[in-house]
Amino acid sequence: TTSSISGNGTTTTLTNFGAEVNVQGGTSYTLAASDNGKIISCTSNSSVTITVPALSVGFNCLIVQRGSGQVTLTASGSTINNRYNFNKTAGQHAIMSLVSVAAGVFISSGDMSN
Repeated sequence: TTSSISGNGTTTTLTNFGAEVNVQGGTSYTLAASDNGKIISCTSNSSVTITVPALSVGFNCLIVQRGSGQVTLTASGSTINNRYNFNKTAGQHAIMSLVSVAAGVFISSGDMSN
């Protein structure tokens, strides 16, 4: 699938912009290289821990709290930076993004809290 976006005199083409959804119903999950570009949908009604290992530069995913269980990011051999030092989703239906900006270094952002 290809889509063009125009604005300010420039055109950007997005190719294969559809995302696969990885549904996780348990209370723990470790991200893998195969999750790059995916949406991780957490459906548990109990607290969920997502372990973030050192993955390659450019790795990115969205994490969605679909159930009532708050989702917590935990670093394992990596560093997760957040503007406010938040590491959890703010509540049901919250979305957070995770992007690797250097080897083993991530920035998280979105509807988050502690």
